[in-house]
Amino acid sequence: MLKSDYQQVRDMWLSPHIKQLYNHFDEIAKGVNQVPKQPVFGNPDYLSQDSELASYHNLLKQNMGTFAQHTCTSIPFILEKRCRMGLTLCRFAKTKQENQDYVTFYELGSPDGAEARTMAEYSGGLIRTLTDSPSRMNEIAFYQLSRHNYSKFNFGPYIEITPELLASNQDFKLFNSGFDIIHTNLMFQFVSSEREKQIGYVFRVLKKDGLMIFTEKINHADPEEYKKREAIKDELFKSKYFSHEEIEWKNSSILKDMANGQVDLETLIKAIRKYFKYVYLTWNSTNFYEFIASNDETSIAQYLSQLIPPYIPQPFCFEEKIPRELCP
Repeated sequence: MLKSDYQQVRDMWLSPHIKQLYNHFDEIAKGVNQVPKQPVFGNPDYLSQDSELASYHNLLKQNMGTFAQHTCTSIPFILEKRCRMGLTLCRFAKTKQENQDYVTFYELGSPDGAEARTMAEYSGGLIRTLTDSPSRMNEIAFYQLSRHNYSKFNFGPYIEITPELLASNQDFKLFNSGFDIIHTNLMFQFVSSEREKQIGYVFRVLKKDGLMIFTEKINHADPEEYKKREAIKDELFKSKYFSHEEIEWKNSSILKDMANGQVDLETLIKAIRKYFKYVYLTWNSTNFYEFIASNDETSIAQYLSQLIPPYIPQPFCFEEKIPRELCP
């Protein structure tokens, strides 16, 4: 990428809709708007399939702030996805133990850092994490819920996390050689559709053999297919936690704005392949997807070998085989 491309990514944060968006997010983090009417729990049958899943789930629940609870009641079975990804990464980190003391993890767009803090805590510091958010409410929640020193927080947007910052900021010295794992957690779509440039901006702080995980809401060429999946999400899942009026308000405000930054599957995979040789689809629920990418065949094979089966009941799953490699 050119310097002008990096500047363009930074300039995206100057657009008026970003300020409005984070005003909405602050209201959610404060518990003023979009508060679920009941708590969410992982499916007990799924959790019982692995001896550690239930333990990990319980710790994640303890670490979830107001915003994390909102997310897990808004996206079908993302709580089970987070348990699956987090526990898999803890096991992946153990495979790295022979060669390094700890694994570094950076998550964009996980407001109160629940996932990152849980991985760090569950692994006993084998995973060291960095989370960022430009929301003061999420920063407050991060520190209120933290019970260890393995996780760091940067108050600000992801555009601040650059090689220069990691090299100069003493608080982040653990990360100055880059990250073993980066998770773009539903972040890019809130800013713009410039995926190639957004990925390239973050790619600079990933280690050469690192893994990059993408969680995104995807557009479809057929608008009716997109609407069908949205209806399934809203009517069969979100309605358990939010009123019809709350769902409609979010659809007509936050999600309407977010749709402008979403891309379709082909566009996203093309952008990922600009930087990575290996790309796998690892999760799908209605219009939401997760992918993992790397340039190191050994690293991605080690992760996939540890990957726990997903929990995506019908009719929420629209993919036949998970995980699977997405060939060029």
